[in-house]
Amino acid sequence: DELQLEMLKFLKIKLAGWNRISVERVVSGQGICNVYEFLAYTMPDKVHAKVHRSHLAKPHDAGVIAQNAWPGSLCERALQIFASCYGAQCGTMALSVQPFGGLYLTGGVTKRMAEWLLEEGSFLSSYYDKGRLSALLEKVPLMIVKSDDMGQRGAHLRAVQLLQTEIECQSRRLFEDLDV
Repeated sequence: DELQLEMLKFLKIKLAGWNRISVERVVSGQGICNVYEFLAYTMPDKVHAKVHRSHLAKPHDAGVIAQNAWPGSLCERALQIFASCYGAQCGTMALSVQPFGGLYLTGGVTKRMAEWLLEEGSFLSSYYDKGRLSALLEKVPLMIVKSDDMGQRGAHLRAVQLLQTEIECQSRRLFEDLDV
């Protein structure tokens, strides 16, 4: 939409000198702060002074935005834009990889905002807004992972896989040596 196009221009000037802006500049905790800053810049009459001072004191803390997202506030609008962009990106990813066993959403922001993301509507509306391909997304279950240690679990799984491969290779070599 027009507002998101204006936000893209704002972020290109602020962050990239008119170069590419990655999706993480909007779809992340820092992204929520970037969206709020854009809204505060473009709608200064809607800025709540106390909230803005809190944001300026902790400019990378999305929690400040989330805690002050009352109905009609810039913070609420920032979260809606974040959720819309997040949902659109997840829908695009799901169409690209077609994970019919489920699309697993992880991360701190996802975990803390899971209930709001699913109830508020912006996330799911943008997730399913894929034109004639929307029906395909009905077949992709969305899963929200609430664990804090997914990176550690992934590293552990990979270590176990590498160990199993090494054991299999050594076993083969051992049996080949015995057969000679």
